Amino acid sequence: MEQKLTENDAQRNWGIDALRMLAMFMVLILHILRQDGVLSASQQFPVQYKAAWFLEIAAYCAVNCYALISGYVGVRSLYRYANIVGLWLRVVFYTVIITGIFQVVMPEAVGTQEWIKAIFPVMNGQYWFFTAYFAMFFFVPVANAAAEKLTKKQYTALLMGLFIVMSFLPTAFRNDAFQMNSGYCAAWLLVLYMAGGYLKRYGLLEQKAKLFWFAAYLTLISATWLSKLVLETHGHNGNVLVSYTSPTIVFAAVALVQLFKLLRIPTAAVRWIKLFAPAAFSVYLIHAHSLMWGAIKKRLPVFTAYHPCKLLATVVLDAAIIFVACLLIDILRQKLFKVLKIKELLAVLENRLLGPLWKEKRAPHLPVTTGESEHGKDHTRG
Repeated sequence: MEQKLTENDAQRNWGIDALRMLAMFMVLILHILRQDGVLSASQQFPVQYKAAWFLEIAAYCAVNCYALISGYVGVRSLYRYANIVGLWLRVVFYTVIITGIFQVVMPEAVGTQEWIKAIFPVMNGQYWFFTAYFAMFFFVPVANAAAEKLTKKQYTALLMGLFIVMSFLPTAFRNDAFQMNSGYCAAWLLVLYMAGGYLKRYGLLEQKAKLFWFAAYLTLISATWLSKLVLETHGHNGNVLVSYTSPTIVFAAVALVQLFKLLRIPTAAVRWIKLFAPAAFSVYLIHAHSLMWGAIKKRLPVFTAYHPCKLLATVVLDAAIIFVACLLIDILRQKLFKVLKIKELLAVLENRLLGPLWKEKRAPHLPVTTGESEHGKDHTRG
């Protein structure tokens, strides 16, 4: 199943694709840790509680990584409505298929509401990230035009202002005055998209080596973890910094993007990344479907009383099993879409309806959360 490498592949930054896969693996870890109550078992199992929360916080920047990479890739890629339609079709493919399977094997779990959510996943919030991204997508041409026209100084000032208003102030005052919903919204994804575009255009502390960025990531997640433990020890809410909009979580994601863009991936590994990276977003679509996740949770072990080392190892192993299984499932879906020529048909349809509307604009391809459209000739990566 290994992929053949092309001339364009040699110019691609495969470290970014590797981070995309790692971020999805981290999302799985977040979901598994929250299913069993281990994150709230502070009194009866304090050591396990601390260990589980360290792993949770280490993985917490995963969604921010996705949004940053979308901007990193999208700021210099071709914007096409066919991409969002293709992504929507992928989502509906899985929601309908999964709901249909449960209709057969567990008919008591499927009602009218489940089918409405399957057919209209955006408007019914089947997946919060896809709903937020769907809304954000239509603002991307504006974000890309701004990125193209602004000077570096202007772009820097813009991002600093957005960071202060949407990250620092809500965290410092512990008040979601600007309705950011802790980052579960399109506005926050758009801010991160623009930040990712900045990293692509101008970089950040480019003289720093991989070790610096790895140390920065570890320092930021450790500070977040320690703040939680200290605050809770003194009877306060420990989740002040545990949020997508938290400054420490934001810069932990930035550190990972900077780290992975510096990685030089061996050719043997590139072949496998090229095969599986486009399927990464489907891991989310499959396992996070409400019916599917309900079935998965029933089969996961009870972690709470595990030895801390066993707890962490079991969580990582379970995440790996689900991750690989979902990747393999999506390989089949990709083959089906390729046979049906979904991508080509959508491109033809857009060209007939709109023509080369964004031909002269530099705007995004599908975000790296989807992966499939990123191997075209309009894709550039640093």
